[in-house]
Amino acid sequence: MNIPPRASSPSSWPLLGAYRVITSLFSTLIGSTFLAALIVTPGILIQFYWYKVNPTDHRRYVKDNVQAWLFWAAANILISWYLAMLVNLVPIFTKFFVAVAWGHVSEYVKTRIEMYDTIKDAIKPLLYAASGWASWVIIFGHIYPLYNVGQPTESRASYTTRVRVGSFPKLHVTNNVFISLGKWLHSCSSLRW
Repeated sequence: MNIPPRASSPSSWPLLGAYRVITSLFSTLIGSTFLAALIVTPGILIQFYWYKVNPTDHRRYVKDNVQAWLFWAAANILISWYLAMLVNLVPIFTKFFVAVAWGHVSEYVKTRIEMYDTIKDAIKPLLYAASGWASWVIIFGHIYPLYNVGQPTESRASYTTRVRVGSFPKLHVTNNVFISLGKWLHSCSSLRW
C-alpha cells in the first residue's frame, strides 16, 4: 500500500519551509521589516561600493534614482503596516478612554465604534495612497532633489513630472472629494457622542 506524502513528511519540508518564509515576509510586521531591510540593502551597497569608488555626476544621478525608489518602496511597506495598526487601534483606545472618563461605555458610543469598524477597511486604502504620495514628494522632492516641487518642469529627473502627473491625473477632483468629505464630517460632528 502506497501512502501519499503528508505535510509533516521530511520530503515536503523544504517546500513547506519556503512557503512559510514567503508568507511571513508579506503577512507579519517582523517579516515586512525584514523585507524592507532587504529592499534597502542594494541602495546602501550602491552608495559604498559603486558611487564612492568613482563619484561622477552620472553615477550620482543613477545612485539617487535607485536609492530614492528603493527607499520609497521600503518606507511604504512599513508605513502601511503602522497605518493599518493605528486604524485598528482607534476603536480600542476610544472605548478605553470613554470607559475611564465616564465609567461605562454607552450603547450610542458602542454603535459608533461598530460603525467605524465597518468602514475602517475602506479608510485604509485612502491612507495608503495618501502616505505613498506624501512619501514620494518627501523623498523625491526634498531628500533626493530629483523632483522640483515648485517648478516641476525644471526637475533633475525629467521623468518625475510624468510619474507624479500620471499617478494623480485629476488631483482637483480628489481635492473636491476631500472638501466634500470634510463638510460631511463637520456635519456629523454636531451629533452627540
